[in-house]
Amino acid sequence: MLRRILVAVALVTLAAGCAQEPSPAPTPSAAPSPETTAHRSGDCRVPATGTSAHTLTVAGTERRFVIDVPDGFTGERLPVVYFIHGLGGEATSSMAYTGFPEYGEEHGFITVAPQALGSLPRWDFTTGPEVPGSDFDFIRQLTEHVTATWCGEVGRQYLTGFSNGSAMTFAAACFGGIDFAAYGSVAAAGYLPDRCAGAPPASFIYAHGTADPTVPFEGGDTVIQRVAPADEALQQWAAHDGCAAPREEQVAADVRLTAWDDCADGAHIDFYVIEGGGHQWPGGAAAPGLGRSSGSINITALMVDFFGLSDRSAG
Repeated sequence: MLRRILVAVALVTLAAGCAQEPSPAPTPSAAPSPETTAHRSGDCRVPATGTSAHTLTVAGTERRFVIDVPDGFTGERLPVVYFIHGLGGEATSSMAYTGFPEYGEEHGFITVAPQALGSLPRWDFTTGPEVPGSDFDFIRQLTEHVTATWCGEVGRQYLTGFSNGSAMTFAAACFGGIDFAAYGSVAAAGYLPDRCAGAPPASFIYAHGTADPTVPFEGGDTVIQRVAPADEALQQWAAHDGCAAPREEQVAADVRLTAWDDCADGAHIDFYVIEGGGHQWPGGAAAPGLGRSSGSINITALMVDFFGLSDRSAG
């Protein structure tokens, strides 16, 4: 099972300039038919617990996703965390290196990792969910499918991502049309006034290394597009959310937290700056060649807490 082989996932180098991620773990086979594997002891049922790979047809195209349902599922609807991989990433291994399935097993939530298209898989974060067949149309339909078929809980679905997938999380908060309760991401922030101004306040937890060689913390060119400085993007989101002045906290020798706790509609923002950190998932398996990986914080654990998922009874 994926969550049990997490420590065995190896790292490889992707194409030059791309986000580097662990090599694909063996892709689980599709779950057997619901008629033979449905697990139920409450009011809801899932086709299978554990980790399995599936497809969803969107505008005539089969789109792949990997899902992990905790083994202790007892028939209640569960919160869902979606993880969006980076440029060149693969859903199964990307979900593994974050550790979300292990936290889902402990705290009782579902993890879903959709797969981008292309020989070098890449997400289009510029086309909204109203366009049939777009990546955001896929994500929207996937959230509906997980709610209907896999016992996802409406109102407690959360979007996370790394690098190209992080850009997807910020864009999702701007586009609307998909009901996410909060967002968490690493290594690519963005705020475009003409796209985001009309969006409701959004809660974010975000981390970025100051020495990121792939998506510069201070802004600049990437293999996809030019990006604004991370500080600027988060300050724009804080202004958008109507937040009061932030608090600053040095949470580790190399990690500074800027937190906006008092924002409109109960929104809040946690921004972790990793001094000297590279293009890495903090607390996760380090990808060689993309700068220093900090173990001072575990961003997965922090996201689980930020979303209120560390207690099954959290609302």
